[in-house]
Amino acid sequence: MTTSHALTTLTPIVSTKDSKVFANSRDVAAYFGKRHADTLRAIDKLECSRAFNERNFALVEYEDAKGETRRSVDMTKDGFAFLVMGFTGAKAGRFKEDYIAAFNEMEATLKAAAQVPALPNFSDPAEAAIAWAAEYCHLAFPISTANGSIRGTHFAPHEVHNGRLLTIYL
Repeated sequence: MTTSHALTTLTPIVSTKDSKVFANSRDVAAYFGKRHADTLRAIDKLECSRAFNERNFALVEYEDAKGETRRSVDMTKDGFAFLVMGFTGAKAGRFKEDYIAAFNEMEATLKAAAQVPALPNFSDPAEAAIAWAAEYCHLAFPISTANGSIRGTHFAPHEVHNGRLLTIYL
């Protein structure tokens, strides 16, 4: 079963078939104000690998108003993006800018998530206590193992914090 969805006026029509999302070359041509024949020509001239082409573009046939069988191409999101990156014009430019903005937003989200500190190993009570103390007093330093990997955090011995001398033995 095929279902079509018009996402917004800023995006072309996408459809689902067998739980896969795709855009058809006729809808892409209409959205970007191009002749379908020109869109098919652009797809035929894409300089991508055979493997990429096979994964992202599928030839389909449809019957036109005259009853003649014509070709069109269903494309995945990746195939659509690859095709449209070669288009020119205001809508293509807006699509490219939105694509870049979405990529940058995703990158910022991933970087922010990477900055969340890892939890200590709570199965090791000593490591958990050291991590808690380091967080509580904000005097964390890396603990290195014999092979140089980081094992956790600890205080530097004899650190003064809030006027108190802290001595921690590891």
